[in-house]
Amino acid sequence: MNDDPDVRALRRSKRAPLLVALVVLVALPLVGAAWVLRGFGAVRAQLEDQGYTSVELKIHGPFTFGFTGAKGTSTCSGTVTREPFSTSIEELCFDSSPKTPPPPPPSNRESVEKSLVEKYGAIFGFDHASCPEIAAADTKATCTLTAANGASVGAVVTRTATGTAGDWTGWHVELDHGVENGEELAKKLSKAVAASVGARHPKIVVDLDCGKGPIVFTEGKKLACAAVSEDAKPLHATVEVTEKPDGGGLRWTETGF
Repeated sequence: MNDDPDVRALRRSKRAPLLVALVVLVALPLVGAAWVLRGFGAVRAQLEDQGYTSVELKIHGPFTFGFTGAKGTSTCSGTVTREPFSTSIEELCFDSSPKTPPPPPPSNRESVEKSLVEKYGAIFGFDHASCPEIAAADTKATCTLTAANGASVGAVVTRTATGTAGDWTGWHVELDHGVENGEELAKKLSKAVAASVGARHPKIVVDLDCGKGPIVFTEGKKLACAAVSEDAKPLHATVEVTEKPDGGGLRWTETGF
């Protein structure tokens, strides 16, 4: 017996929703998988655009990806939430660059040497100091100051203060001999020499050349400075400088003007 057309139509109408449901059930996982795979590549590209390198991704869900990577000198990790119309990133980074330990504090010798050069370099032109190793228990040290012009003088350094670790924090310095800077000495003597010969040469202006850098007045040291007047026809003379016998300063004599 043949089915009635109306019955067949009724059966087809009942099967249609089942077919639609089956199609939806099959299509949803495929669409979801495509979304996740597409998102995997898009998230990696977005992280790399933001400066991440060595990116590693893990899928936490259809909309969430975990990641690790490097950014500059930092190592980072976090999550990326990718939804149809928005993307957000949460990250945690820490600096992974190697840490350089702070330099050790200077030794007593290094501190004293630096101080000697700073002080007597500015005054006289010494550019180097050398001291023996100075222990915390030491109270004195004998150092040497030297300069590019060959000048050399001893410096006796006496401790005056110590730190909590026993390091030297204060000291007093005595130089073995009197010292002058050649250029500064010439400036000081020029006016004195001009005044001494003023009776013979009124209004004379004298320029002296006593050399450059430090001059150490050891016992018996005689320094010859070249003197010239500022005239159309300059006069020339020699100014001899020595230390006073009692060490109480310098004395000079002029010949030639």
